[in-house]
Amino acid sequence: MLRTRSRSRFRTSVALLAVAVAVLVPAAAASASQVSYNGSVLTYTAASGESNGPIVTTNPYQLLCGSVPAPCLSIFDPYATISVPADKCTGGGTGDVLCQMPSSIVANLGDRDDAYYGWSGDETIDAGTGNDNPIDGGGGNDHLNGGPGSDNLVGPETTRSAAARAMTISRGSPTRRTRTRWAATPTAAAAGATG
Repeated sequence: MLRTRSRSRFRTSVALLAVAVAVLVPAAAASASQVSYNGSVLTYTAASGESNGPIVTTNPYQLLCGSVPAPCLSIFDPYATISVPADKCTGGGTGDVLCQMPSSIVANLGDRDDAYYGWSGDETIDAGTGNDNPIDGGGGNDHLNGGPGSDNLVGPETTRSAAARAMTISRGSPTRRTRTRWAATPTAAAAGATG
């Protein structure tokens, strides 16, 4: 009987110690994708080890922008929790944020297989490692870098007018396989034109 009580007390002590350690040792902070601003340039940086698929759009109406002045930028990433500067954006801690309209966007998607759906403004997109599909800059003067992996970099969908801007695509290492899909190739005159 004495031996059974000792085992029971020992098990209870171990269980209480485990609970105390779990309560007193803080959990590791979950990583989040980051939105930051450098002047009027918005930077989206994906968290390490996370697949991302941000969809970037412009909301023209105050009703859609909430407390952020209209027009505003919407970033929806169904695979991420996004941390934002409170003075420029709302919705931090979720995957759907609204931010003040930037002059351009820099997106660093990091590792894993990612997708990116851009807005109508200027963007510099670094897809990082992984098989990224699609990386679509949308409109504007876009610079797309697929990085290592088999990536689907999407360029202009139609032949651009004389007022259209050029798009630069960097394929990275010539030893890796990269596919670039163009619905139409811009003419030399349109690619060199300024708007």
